[in-house]
Amino acid sequence: MDIDYLLALQEFRDATGGALDSFMNGVSQADVVLCGLILQSLILWCVNREAGMFLLLANGIGGCLNTLVKNIACVYRPWIRSSALHPVAEAVPDATGYSFPSGHTQTATTALGGIATVWRKKRWLVVLCVVGILLVGFSRNYLGVHTPQDVLFGIIVGIAGIAIAWWVYRFGEHGGKHDIIVLVVGLVLCAVFVIFCLLKPYPYDYVDNQLLVDPEEMVKGCFVAAGLLAGSLIAWFCERRWVQFSVEGSTGTRIVRAIIGLVILAVIMYGAKAPLVALLGVDAGSFARYMLLALTAGLFYPMAFSAVQRRRARKDGSLNSCEEESPSLVKPKDAGNDDVAK
Repeated sequence: MDIDYLLALQEFRDATGGALDSFMNGVSQADVVLCGLILQSLILWCVNREAGMFLLLANGIGGCLNTLVKNIACVYRPWIRSSALHPVAEAVPDATGYSFPSGHTQTATTALGGIATVWRKKRWLVVLCVVGILLVGFSRNYLGVHTPQDVLFGIIVGIAGIAIAWWVYRFGEHGGKHDIIVLVVGLVLCAVFVIFCLLKPYPYDYVDNQLLVDPEEMVKGCFVAAGLLAGSLIAWFCERRWVQFSVEGSTGTRIVRAIIGLVILAVIMYGAKAPLVALLGVDAGSFARYMLLALTAGLFYPMAFSAVQRRRARKDGSLNSCEEESPSLVKPKDAGNDDVAK
């Protein structure tokens, strides 16, 4: 039935001359660019510190969950299962690895679903986020790179990532040694996750002397996901203990802050790849790069502009003027905070 559904969509694409192909591929590409780290970073730097940290953790947890399920299930792409299927050519380069669950859909669900969770009283925003998630999921079906069950389970994994991150964040913010427990347990689980992905057996299936899915690429994906989560955990722990930065500032200040931060992330994303791989190898280099991305987004960059804020405040003779009454996601009584849940 799932293949029949994809074939029906394929017939629609053929009948319309692929009129929607570029749009649907654009939706998928936008999901990768925006929901992977950018939305979380922009919210963290410019909108709400606690919400951004929660979304950063949710992104890391959701990515690890999705990668774990992918590497356990080892389900091939739909066009491998049926030679009658011909995915949109533009979408194939990004449709690497195993098919189940959909990584694009999980990423969109974790990011947009997390935003909808934090600002759940803003009904228009919740509706917009749900539409975005469904549109990304449908685009993966339309392009022929995922089955309906891939998309559905991608949504489920994304929701699971949000739920786990919500509990972890609230537990870790309760004070005492809760944050240390979260950090240590989280890093240990990252290590266990990587070791499992390294040691588990993978299928080696060939078609026309070509390996259908390269296990080495799947293992690299595990290092990427683990690096992102490890960096997010360390950033959250260090920032809450020693930085506690403020997102305040004029609209112009926040725009400049966002632009500079995105440029820095882009330099790390694309400029640090070759040096780190040359120095550490593919797997460890991928881990280090994505951990550095999360650390920069959640710790180093906020630490830098927090130092600038304090310097300016001291110069103006008002050190406390840059400190923010940060809305809390921790206590139930704060769930209705106008800045977060309205």
